[in-house]
Amino acid sequence: MSQLSTVGKCDCSMFRHRLSKALLRQSPKTSPGRSRRRFWTSPLDIVAGAANNQLARGHIHGPALHERDILYAPDYVINAGGFINVYGELKDWTADRSKWKAEEIYGTFLRIFELAKAEGTPPDVAANKVAEARILEARHLQRTFHT
Repeated sequence: MSQLSTVGKCDCSMFRHRLSKALLRQSPKTSPGRSRRRFWTSPLDIVAGAANNQLARGHIHGPALHERDILYAPDYVINAGGFINVYGELKDWTADRSKWKAEEIYGTFLRIFELAKAEGTPPDVAANKVAEARILEARHLQRTFHT
């Protein structure tokens, strides 16, 4: 397992471009119309970042990371703390309550990763399922308690 490192200032578009090239790199054609993917080794254990769309083409790159056992943490889950904080300010929550709610993001990631593992799908697919279920639940509650 590679060492965990952090990147300070990052040109996210350059990161997406390089990741995209590395994931889609192909070897010379073996026969007309067919190609073989090169084995790609990466020092990465996880791709996670707060910038929007860490993966240039999520529908392609998400499964490619999954095939290589590289964990992907979707940006909208990482960024949820900001939304929680803003919501807390609008609802006059204390700073402690907002922090407590933001700390639940960790448990959300664990559920997402467990769902992805159980279903054999990339984490971004599992995260979308979790988000869609929460949206439906919130709509139901809103209809139920709307005055």
